[in-house]
Amino acid sequence: MKILKILLLCLILSYFRPVLLGADVIYLKNGRTMEGLIKKETPEYIELELGFGITKLKKSKIKKIKRSQGKEIELMQETWEVEAKERQLKKAEYLEAEAKRNTEQAVKRNAAKKIDTIVKKISKKSVVQYIEKRNSIGVNALINEELRAKLIVDTGATSILLTLEFAEQLNIDLYNAKEIKIKLADGRISKAKAITLDSVKVQDMEVKRVDAVILLEEDTFSYWDGLLGMSFLNNFIFRIDAQNKQLILETEVDK
Repeated sequence: MKILKILLLCLILSYFRPVLLGADVIYLKNGRTMEGLIKKETPEYIELELGFGITKLKKSKIKKIKRSQGKEIELMQETWEVEAKERQLKKAEYLEAEAKRNTEQAVKRNAAKKIDTIVKKISKKSVVQYIEKRNSIGVNALINEELRAKLIVDTGATSILLTLEFAEQLNIDLYNAKEIKIKLADGRISKAKAITLDSVKVQDMEVKRVDAVILLEEDTFSYWDGLLGMSFLNNFIFRIDAQNKQLILETEVDK
């Protein structure tokens, strides 16, 4: 259950790793530093390539920039190639372990079922082709029957997590929502709002009244809209088919 969380932690830690020789170094006004290669710059923002993706930073949040030179850029790109191979190896190890773990769970559940039950059940199954992006796997989900979100499948997350930007598009009322503190994968404590979504649907599998949190911190995800956590996944017998790149959801319904 913790393997995906560990993988995400490695990814986020690499995002805030110590400054490397050869990088453009961005010094933020909040005291943090980020390094990469500046791919685009406008009067309002810069786009910084991080080796595993590109993030956009507002210039209003930047204190100063230390720019790299020609040979330093080549060195940075060589370093990224090595890191990319390491991340691919970690991802392959995770997918293999996750597939094995979920298969074992399915076997245990099936063994525990009673054969002569009073109410006959039939199995409902949904095979979802998952997305591979930024060294994570995720799926498209329909939130509140209104808006589609790209969510990382995270068995280590207790609830569904959505970004502030997505919540604003969904017109969620955060003013009256309860404020809480959550621990992110990199160990930081961040403010969030606890809410209940009307519905979450992945392909043809839908769950009503799902617990979720809205992360109030910006610039946490550069591609994804959040995490698909256990408040949704716990409603199903689920497993990951790494060979066919599929998330398989199963549930039992009355016949």
